[in-house]
Amino acid sequence: NALRYVIKGSENHIAATLFKLAGEQATLSLIIADQIIKEIDEETMREYRNEAYDIIRQRHGIFTFPDAYENAKEIAESGDD
Repeated sequence: NALRYVIKGSENHIAATLFKLAGEQATLSLIIADQIIKEIDEETMREYRNEAYDIIRQRHGIFTFPDAYENAKEIAESGDD
């Protein structure tokens, strides 16, 4: 039982760490893709981070730079900021 407890704790820690890493990667992808269009301020950075984590949740941790580029392109074409 003790060994199972330790293994489960390790699994949870690894899963949480990977989720955070995926969120940071998605944030950076969104920022880089959007830099073609405009500069960002601190509030926008928070919005990127929130959007990135929402995307990661929806896509189960998978979000690539091409995904971010398409996202930025769609926003630019719709006229939203």
